[in-house]
Amino acid sequence: VSKRMKGELLSLVAIGKERVQSKNHGKPSFKQETQFLHVNAVLQDMRGKTVKAGNYVYPFSIHLPDSLPASMSSSGGRVEAQIQYKIAATFGKTHFDRVFGVTSRPLPPTMVPCFVEPKTEAIKAMGLRTVGSVTFGAMVRDAHVGRGNTLSLAVACRNDSTVDIRRVEFKLIELITLSPKNQVPFQDKTTLLHCEDIALPGLIKGKSTRTAINQRQRSIDFHETNYAAIYDALLHDSNTIEIPVPARSRDTHKGGIIKVEHYLKIKLHTNAFTDNVSIKIPLQIGNASTSTPLPPEAVASGTMVVDSEAVPPPLVPADSYVDRPASPAEIPFVSAVLLDIPPESEVTVAPVVEATATILSPSAPVERDVRQETDEGNDGHRYEEEEDYNEFATPSAPLTEDGPPCLSTLLSEMLTTVNDYTIVQSKINTSKWKEFFESLSPEDFGSIIAHVNSDFDQPRIGSLIAREVDKFLCDHCVTALRNTASWNRPAMVKSLLPLCTDLWLRGDIIKAELSEWEQTVTAADFDAATSHIPQQRAVVH
Repeated sequence: VSKRMKGELLSLVAIGKERVQSKNHGKPSFKQETQFLHVNAVLQDMRGKTVKAGNYVYPFSIHLPDSLPASMSSSGGRVEAQIQYKIAATFGKTHFDRVFGVTSRPLPPTMVPCFVEPKTEAIKAMGLRTVGSVTFGAMVRDAHVGRGNTLSLAVACRNDSTVDIRRVEFKLIELITLSPKNQVPFQDKTTLLHCEDIALPGLIKGKSTRTAINQRQRSIDFHETNYAAIYDALLHDSNTIEIPVPARSRDTHKGGIIKVEHYLKIKLHTNAFTDNVSIKIPLQIGNASTSTPLPPEAVASGTMVVDSEAVPPPLVPADSYVDRPASPAEIPFVSAVLLDIPPESEVTVAPVVEATATILSPSAPVERDVRQETDEGNDGHRYEEEEDYNEFATPSAPLTEDGPPCLSTLLSEMLTTVNDYTIVQSKINTSKWKEFFESLSPEDFGSIIAHVNSDFDQPRIGSLIAREVDKFLCDHCVTALRNTASWNRPAMVKSLLPLCTDLWLRGDIIKAELSEWEQTVTAADFDAATSHIPQQRAVVH
C-alpha cells in the first residue's frame, strides 16, 4: 500500500470448473462451464477503517478434497475443453486472479483385474462359407495403471477353424467425450499406442481339420470347454505382452460435461474373408500409486496344473508409438516470484487463514451458455462479453454435508465427487451413519453401487460397505451384480462372496445371475468361500 487509503473487505475465492467451448470461423458458437468446487475465505475485514501505507502479507491455506480431478485441456477439432482451477483475491474494486494447477490423487493400490468375456466369431472363407470359429480372450492383471508405467496384457485363443491366425494387433485408445447442455455430444479419439504385429510363441494359432471341428462343435459343452481353456491360459500368463503407457496420457475422468475414457482394443487377424475378432478392455489411467500394489480383495488363491514353457513376455517396440496432432497441455504450476520486500520491521504479517473447499450440488450447477445470436445484417452474430459473467460469484446452493443419514443424502454427495470411495469411507467412520449401514437393504445396496462414478471402484466400495452390514446376504450380492458394469462383474463376485452370511444356503441365486464365462472365472472363488463352512451345511442336513 503506497499511501493511506480507505479499508475494504479483503477476500479470497477459488473455483474448479469444467469448461467447453466451440469455435465457428474463429468465433465462439457456444461456451459452457460447470463449477464443481468453490472456496470462499475472508482474509481480513477492514471496512470502516483506514489502512496505513506499508506492506501486508496474508498467508492462507486451502484444504482441497481428495476427489478433485486433475487440471487438463483438449483442443481437438473445433471444440476445446478444460478442467481448470482459478484463485482470485479482491479488495474493494481491486481484483487479481490466476490459474493454478491440480494433480489428482494417486490411484488406489488395490489391483483391479479385468477378465472380459471371450468372443467367438464364425470364420468365413472364399464364397462366404463358414469354415469354423475362433474364440479369443484377453485380460489385464490390473486395470489401474499409472502414466509411464507398464501394463501387463494376456491373450489366449482357440482356433476351431480351417484357417490360420496371422497376427495379433492392439491399440491403446484415449476417448474424450464432451456433452454440453443442449448441444450434440462431441468425441475426439486418439491412438496413444499402436502395435500391428505382436509375436506370441505360445498362442495356439494353427488351423484344425474339418473332422476335428465338427466333433468339437457337436459337443454339448463346446463353449464351456473353450472358456475353461481360455481362462486357464490367461490365468497362467501363457502369452503376455508388457505395454508401456505413455506419460502424455490424460487422467481417466467422468465429469458433468467432460468424460475421458481409456481402453485397449485387441484384434486377432485371420486368413479369412471375414471381420477379425476384437476385444475392448477398459482402463483407468492416472498418477501411479505410491503404495505397493495389493492383490484383489478376497480373491481365491486356487492353483491349476498346466504343461507349459516359460516364455519371457515380449516388449512393445519403441517405434510403435504414434504421434498425435495435439498433446495435453502441461499443468500450469505457478512459479514463485521474489518480491522486493522491505525489512521485516516494516512488514505486517496477518495470521494464517485456513479455508475449506465446498463441493457444489449437481442440482444447482454454475453454468453459462454464451451463445447469444442476433442477426445484424450480414455481419453474423453478436456474442456476450466475457465481463458480463462473474465466475467467482458465490454459488446459490452448495452441497450440504450435514444431511440426515439416509440413502438420498449419500447418493447426493456421491453425485458431486470423482472419488466415491472417500465419501463412503467417511460416512462409515461417522457414528451417526452406523445404523444406516448396519441395516442396509439389498435394494439400497444395489442403488449405491449403481451411483458409483467410476466403474473401477464398484467392487472395492461394495466390499467396504458389505463389511458394515449386520447380515450381508446373497440378495445383496445379486442386486450389486445387476448394477455393476458388465466387465467388472467377476471382480464384484470375488469381493463379496466371502462376506455373504447365507452363501452355503442360497449361493445358487448368485450363480444364476452369472454367464457361462463369469461362472468359469469365479468357480474357484465359490469353492474357496464355501470350503470353511462344511459344519454349518451338516447341521442343516
